[in-house]
Amino acid sequence: MGFLLVNYPSDREVSIDGDRCGRTNHPSEVGNGRHEVRLAGRDDFRPGSQQVAFFLGVPTTFALPASAVSRLRDVAGQFLRESEEFQRVLLELRFQARDPMLQCLDQ
Repeated sequence: MGFLLVNYPSDREVSIDGDRCGRTNHPSEVGNGRHEVRLAGRDDFRPGSQQVAFFLGVPTTFALPASAVSRLRDVAGQFLRESEEFQRVLLELRFQARDPMLQCLDQ
């Protein structure tokens, strides 16, 4: 067993494999394996699908194998690249003055 949390700005019903299982921003219990996750309401969200199969089998622990850390980092990077909000924050930070101690990073 595992849990799935669908983060979304508004409250929507979440279906897993065609069965209603909860609401956005609240964890839902799911079994191991690959699942189709859908949000009720208009199709005004991106991306249209998410990778969830791998993470259902990852045990909850503070010590993960290097391969799991690498995979988590790759997927997290993908989520950040696809996040309009994160891209907006990056753009805003790019135009803020840098601390003189950090200017060496520009070289």
